[in-house]
Amino acid sequence: MSWGGKREGSGRKSKADELKLIENLTPYQTSAYEKLGELINKGNIKAIELWFKYYHGPPPQIQDITLNQDTPLFEVVVKDNEPGCIFYLLHKSRQEDNVYYVMEQYSDTEALEHHGSYEAFRETSKALGPLSGGKPEVTVMDEV
Repeated sequence: MSWGGKREGSGRKSKADELKLIENLTPYQTSAYEKLGELINKGNIKAIELWFKYYHGPPPQIQDITLNQDTPLFEVVVKDNEPGCIFYLLHKSRQEDNVYYVMEQYSDTEALEHHGSYEAFRETSKALGPLSGGKPEVTVMDEV
């Protein structure tokens, strides 16, 4: 008895097999569109979802970020990966719902240069990118 390894017929089919399947299904294209139209006209939600996904693509991935937790997401990522980070705090504007400010301080120039250079921070920033309004504005200051 075998408990591992590749099973016969498993995995992605070859490009030739995929093209053959498309060729075999092509005669049904018109009737499939007609049936889809009927289902949409009846208010079938699955048919409507299928139509939107086909014509507009799937919706972008939505990242759920809880900003009211004890330790916000960015602070966790930064503190766990940046020993030279003194603080990293995310603030939300009271005047504008979609404006956020990050206050951060590092122990020295090397710590600041390390900031953003490791994988966990880059992945988190990339995931949050679609939620932002564009490239962040950065102001560098000196402690007094």
